[in-house]
Amino acid sequence: MIMACGVPPAARAPAPDAQPAAKAPGEGQLSATAWLTRASLDLRGVRPSAAELAAVAADPDAAEALILGFVDDARFADRAAWSWNDRLHTALNFKSTTLRGYQELSEAQKEAAGFAPLALVAWIVAEDQPVTALVTNTTLPLNDDLAAAFGLTAPGRGAEWVMSAHQDARPPAGLLASTSLWLVVDGDATNHNRRRANAVSTMFLCEDFLSREAAFDFDLSVEELAAMEEAVRTQPACLTCHAGLDPLAALFGGFAERSDQAELSRLTVYSPWRAEWAMGWRAPAYFGRPVGNLSELGATLAADPRFGRCAARTLAEGLIGEPLDDDELSPYHDALLNGGMSLRALARAIVTSERYRRDDERALPIDALSSSLAQALGLSAEGETFLSLIWSLEHRRLGGGGDDHTAPDDVDEPGVGHALRDAWLARSVAELALTQDADRAPEERILWIAGAPYPTEEVAARQVLVRWRQRLLSEQLSQSDPGVDQLWALWSAAGGAADPEAAWTTCLEALLRHPMGRLY
Repeated sequence: MIMACGVPPAARAPAPDAQPAAKAPGEGQLSATAWLTRASLDLRGVRPSAAELAAVAADPDAAEALILGFVDDARFADRAAWSWNDRLHTALNFKSTTLRGYQELSEAQKEAAGFAPLALVAWIVAEDQPVTALVTNTTLPLNDDLAAAFGLTAPGRGAEWVMSAHQDARPPAGLLASTSLWLVVDGDATNHNRRRANAVSTMFLCEDFLSREAAFDFDLSVEELAAMEEAVRTQPACLTCHAGLDPLAALFGGFAERSDQAELSRLTVYSPWRAEWAMGWRAPAYFGRPVGNLSELGATLAADPRFGRCAARTLAEGLIGEPLDDDELSPYHDALLNGGMSLRALARAIVTSERYRRDDERALPIDALSSSLAQALGLSAEGETFLSLIWSLEHRRLGGGGDDHTAPDDVDEPGVGHALRDAWLARSVAELALTQDADRAPEERILWIAGAPYPTEEVAARQVLVRWRQRLLSEQLSQSDPGVDQLWALWSAAGGAADPEAAWTTCLEALLRHPMGRLY
């Protein structure tokens, strides 16, 4: 039972004429090339092309226009979705949790169930809908795997997400009506859905009841502790939180309670009868404002200034990679408001701000690491190795990734696990990438350049090594650069002309294990 107490801070009024932080480069800021690389990885999930790198090398002022174009790239939708997982923590949850019902699902069904809330974020970005659709949209994403998992009629489009109306009596309210979300954030008979109510406040307002600060004497008698439900309604120490929490919780009774025994088919059904019973337990309200159902809650939530501020915080901290204080957040919030609540408008303000361009070292998010390596090597992002980076709990944990359950957050500090993950990754894909590229027509090759693959003559070999550093590390080097010298020495020591396949595979593995491949 949630027993946190305190008074919610007042929502800060936005400054209508505030502008995003200055964009002019200065001391401690990234070079134009590094800025281009960071934005491309953040917004598209791939490294900039050779042509883009060359354009910025010739004219650093060209970087901003290219970066603004990245925001309109179709791949930004998926990147934004993964940023929201740091707030929702659903993607890996169905793989991480051991409830009986989840064990009935295939791996593809678990992934679909976890990604479904994020698929709504992706749709909002792809269609440039206002972010308020998170809690107001009348349809939710559905694909065939999710339909099979939850016993729904499938859209018949395979793994493709299709926006679909609800197939039961739940009120439409965006993620507030999501089966996936309320299976991850479950409730029970004694909690009265307070955990779900706190999740609404935490996920959509960035205000956790459990982190509120207050000073009071929490002095309940033995009799009062034995009658806790009466205490939370009458004791001042409890009312400071529960006066807002409990009426909000009353809106979620239609979703199933947690069960270690029930089959999943029983947990995915929304019950209007249970919803009505819960609203009889406590009159539903949103922080003192009466609301009659989830749809009304969504509309009221979307109109709360804290909702937009929380959305701005979610994407800004996701792209910047660390928490922002209120003053740092305000220009981004203003950009969201002035942009019609568009996440694309918000992203433009973020990636062109001085705060985003700060010259600090950041760990590449796991989904972007997977997609960028696949693209750089000319391999399918749907290959087993790249999918394992994202969806395998073992590989995620090895590389510091969260599992959205027992350890929800990523660990960015490099450690032994990162090195082992990178060694596995390099061994898994280096030889495959080289042989597949060698099999392509000469004009279609991306790792090999002119002439035959696996060259042994030094000039041709150095051309290849320059190409690899550009594709894998976004570097523009000459053939005589010390970094190329080191790789050429490694090539010679690893077999050289006597065993060119082993030499080239060793060089590619070394580059794939380079720390700058996962730092940006």
